[in-house]
Amino acid sequence: MKRKWDFVKTPGEWIGITCIGMSLISVLMMYIQQCNYWNDVVELFCLGGGLLLTYKEGIWAKVLAGTFYFIFIVFIIGEFI
Repeated sequence: MKRKWDFVKTPGEWIGITCIGMSLISVLMMYIQQCNYWNDVVELFCLGGGLLLTYKEGIWAKVLAGTFYFIFIVFIIGEFI
């Protein structure tokens, strides 16, 4: 019998799901508070997506995870420049 959360097997995947959820909540808070911090939303989403896809099988999952990590690093470096 397959359970609902069987696709999540590692702690990294749980952290990834949490990061994606936090980015969606951040979008809602931006709408409510009428403020703009899209950089943080993109960083959270890319970190979560990368962590979630790192442990999946298949070349496209690895390529997409690497792309998410690259975007995350670019946005982090962009905050300090």
